[in-house]
Formats: sequence, C-alpha cells, structure tokens
Amino acid sequence: MVGGVIELKKIDLKAIFTGLSDKTKGCNIFGGGSRGAFLETAFVFLLIFSRFVALGFTYYPQLDDYIQYKIYASTPLWEACTRYGLLAARPLSNTADIFLWGHFAGCFILAVLLISIMYAASVVILRRILYRYFGTGGIFTVVLAILPLAFEGTYWLSASTRIVCGLFYASLSALFLQKYLDNRKKCFLPFIAIFQLAA
Repeated sequence: MVGGVIELKKIDLKAIFTGLSDKTKGCNIFGGGSRGAFLETAFVFLLIFSRFVALGFTYYPQLDDYIQYKIYASTPLWEACTRYGLLAARPLSNTADIFLWGHFAGCFILAVLLISIMYAASVVILRRILYRYFGTGGIFTVVLAILPLAFEGTYWLSASTRIVCGLFYASLSALFLQKYLDNRKKCFLPFIAIFQLAA
C-alpha cells in the first residue's frame, strides 16, 4: 500500500489462474499448474458445448430472447430505461443485453460458445477450490457440468447470461478470496468485492 492506495500492479495474474496452488497438483487426471487447468477446462467445455450443438451449430431464440435481444437492443438506451425499466432490476445484466449479447443477433451460437467457456471455467475453478478443503472429485465436475436439470439455465441465453455469468463472477471472487487467505495480500480485496458485486 502506498499513501493509503492499494497497488494493483504487483498482482501476478498468471499465477492466480494457473493451478490454484501446489495442493491441487494431484486433484485430477489433468494435474496441477496452468497446463492441467487448461486441459481440464477444455474437457469440461467439450462436455458442455457438445450437448448444446448436438442437433447442429444453430441457436434458435426462445421465450424472452426476442424481448431482450431484439426489442431492448433496438431501443435507445434512455427509452429502454424509462419505458421498460431496464435498470430497475439486474442493471448490469440488462445493460449487457444491449451492449454485448444483443450484438450476437444472427449468430447466437457464438454467444452460446462464450457462455460455455465461462461455464467450464467456473466449474474448474470451483472444483479446484473445493478440492483443497473437501477433496472434491471428478463426479462433482460431471454433475455440475452436464446435470440435465441445468440445461435450461445454461443454454437458453435469456437465462444463461444471468445464471452462468453470475456463477463465473462468483467463482472468480472465491478464487481471489482463496488467494487472499493464502497470502494475506490486500491487493486481492478489491477483486473479491468487484466480482462479488458483479455476480
């Protein structure tokens, strides 16, 4: 800390996302470190994304998708806020509908791809964190990644942009919390708060 300001430039982001600690090295068949985390994430991604494209590389808008990605995205921001109450509930998610997810119109399968990557990363981060304390095994990964009951909230974009993004930010917050508990470096605290608020 310099003059009461936390220095963020000293954070080694590579060290944060590459193998959560030496204690996770034997936690799965992929091993620890950045290579193990990458391989595990790629495997989980294939599990998740393969069910979403089982009938082809096309996403058909469903239910609220039309409202959120057609009406909101084509409406001026001020009108969306005043007429539709865009910022009344879930302001970050609703704003992302206009400035991020709405731009995938016509090729929503790319949004599903991005959501699947976030989902896979969340599963791996959470499993590796929980392994340190509870010895969580591979069955945790399989259940969290391909449990049929999770299909609607992880594929349907109107829901997954809320559920999966929230899960991803919460898992990042948990990761930074673990790093803080390991090192007691105050530079991790803002990230814990930012990602928790985003979740």
